[in-house]
Amino acid sequence: MSTNNPKILVVEDNEIASLQIRKIFEKQGYQVDVAMNGMEAMEKLMGDAYDIMLTDLAMPVVNGQQLIEAVKRNEYDKMKIFVVTAYSGEQTVKEMFNLGVDDYITKPYNTKDLLQRVQKLLM
Repeated sequence: MSTNNPKILVVEDNEIASLQIRKIFEKQGYQVDVAMNGMEAMEKLMGDAYDIMLTDLAMPVVNGQQLIEAVKRNEYDKMKIFVVTAYSGEQTVKEMFNLGVDDYITKPYNTKDLLQRVQKLLM
């Protein structure tokens, strides 16, 4: 895990939301890549190593849950997975933690809270 400049993969199909997240973390010195869906994320994961992946659940092509399942199957063990989504249902949250995600936050989120929780995961 690169503690100097952690690498984040943001998987978000909403351009405004992904730009927002990118800005939050780049201001803190993180290296940020963005994928618009799970398929694009898988391609990036094959070519690069990330410390943490922030992913939405509702996306075209390959959704967040399918992406998380694929990541867990391919054993990107050291990479943390943080779900950032509008889905707040207890069942969905439970399912994601059962799949092995490290944290879960619902939109709209508090920027400071998101940043602190990501930093905590990367310690």
